[in-house]
Amino acid sequence: MVFSTGGTLGVDFTATEATTANKAFAIGQQECGSDGADYVYTRAAAAVVASDVVSILVDGTVTPLTTVNASVGSAIGFAQTAIANGSFGWVALRGPNLQVNVLAACAPEVMLFTTGTAGFLDDATVTLGLVVGVMTQAAATSNATAHTAICAYPHISRHLMA
Repeated sequence: MVFSTGGTLGVDFTATEATTANKAFAIGQQECGSDGADYVYTRAAAAVVASDVVSILVDGTVTPLTTVNASVGSAIGFAQTAIANGSFGWVALRGPNLQVNVLAACAPEVMLFTTGTAGFLDDATVTLGLVVGVMTQAAATSNATAHTAICAYPHISRHLMA
């Protein structure tokens, strides 16, 4: 089980809280995990599935990332556990060996892009949708699923892809 190395008591990166009265941390609080990942405490503005790639807005809310909402997000994160709509929980910002949803047949070690499927990345080129700083370590199977990835301060590139 991953634990906080930052010294803050009560951090459980897999726990979620359904109400504001029960939330244990401030939105935007960051913690380092024993898995080498950095996490941020957020609130889901829509249901988030484990391994979803999420858009983190400036108010600390998260929604599953799509090509449409990619321009709105100020940061990208990776849900390592499901967070119900309106609930609070931790999302990974960067780290080795994170679980990341990719579409079927996505190649390993290539550039990844946003998609129309909420929470998933793919290797199909999307103009203004390049996600810099994420690399899967193995090829996706015929099914869209979570894969282990290295995530190094990912962000959406605004450069046009040819």
